[in-house]
Amino acid sequence: SISLLFYISILTTTALQAKRAVSSLYKTNFLVAISKIVILILFAYQWGLWGVVIARVVYEVFAVFFSAYFFFHAKENV
Repeated sequence: SISLLFYISILTTTALQAKRAVSSLYKTNFLVAISKIVILILFAYQWGLWGVVIARVVYEVFAVFFSAYFFFHAKENV
């Protein structure tokens, strides 16, 4: 339920789609996926199941950060 707080990244991702900022969408999706893998491996190794739970929350924070960053720095491809 805590991770639901960070689903704000869906709004910025949808806004990037509306702006047709394909390059920014690719960058966002790539960085979010890589950060999710790295965080999950590191936290699960360090703290086990609690690490997986914490990694999920931290991943959502990264998703919000990356999508908001690329939303405000995206160029429109209209």
